[in-house]
Amino acid sequence: MMILRIAALILLSCVIANLAPAQSPPSRPDTSPHKSEFVMVNGVKLHYLDWGGSGEAILFLHGFPGSAHNFDDLAPKFADKFRVVGLTRRGHGQSEKVESGYEIDNLVKDITEFLDQMRIGRVNLVGFSTAGDELTRFATLYPKRVIKLVYLEAAYDKTDLVSLEAKDPLFDPANPPKFTKIEEAMMKMQDTFLPDYRKIKVPILSYYAIFEEHWGLKPATDAAMKQRMKEFMEKIVQPRQWKNIKQMQNQAPHAKVVVLRNTDHNFYRDPQIKEQVASEIREFLIKK
Repeated sequence: MMILRIAALILLSCVIANLAPAQSPPSRPDTSPHKSEFVMVNGVKLHYLDWGGSGEAILFLHGFPGSAHNFDDLAPKFADKFRVVGLTRRGHGQSEKVESGYEIDNLVKDITEFLDQMRIGRVNLVGFSTAGDELTRFATLYPKRVIKLVYLEAAYDKTDLVSLEAKDPLFDPANPPKFTKIEEAMMKMQDTFLPDYRKIKVPILSYYAIFEEHWGLKPATDAAMKQRMKEFMEKIVQPRQWKNIKQMQNQAPHAKVVVLRNTDHNFYRDPQIKEQVASEIREFLIKK
């Protein structure tokens, strides 16, 4: 069962060999204008980045895997108007590698205590991929602490990933990967969290990047496999994405939904559109 979970998680997050660099802290010199700090919250030492600024607060939350460094390029674009910070989830990046505490409410508690330590009362939350679960749960539990929400390919129901994974033409049950306890705990959280946006009344901006091609497609892939991949994307993956888009639109009709084509899961770092995306998010957060 765990094999299915990790492969299914890869299905959603595109965390595979050809995309992994986009999820991991950059190997190039870190020139982003931030301070790198640590804080003890909820019994764990967490790493965070502080880009400074003043005004309403923005907290950037990364995907799985990843760290606050995933926003080194995006976050500074908001420091002229906002107080900007990014938190690295427990078990990720430079944060403490504890093997427990990955239940959704405990992850939200990490965020809440971090905001308390930073003396941030109300906040704009910007979350990528897996962090969407934390955005949804935080906004449900603490509606008075949220100003606005921005989902970056993050507003998905992941409880169906196990069943989808088995339909992937590249799935090979004979070659199972191995997982750490942290990976297992994160996957268990995602397997069991059912998002519900009906109680969220604050403004929402939600991005979805429609997967045009299978992420495992290679130049050497034979024609028969290419066809199977194409059918899998068109008949399984894309309909699932549209189903999640409709869920957001139905449960939160006030949400602004942006559907992107010809990019990927890491669209906010896509050189072709990243400036446009940053501008749209700025406009959304600044607008009263």
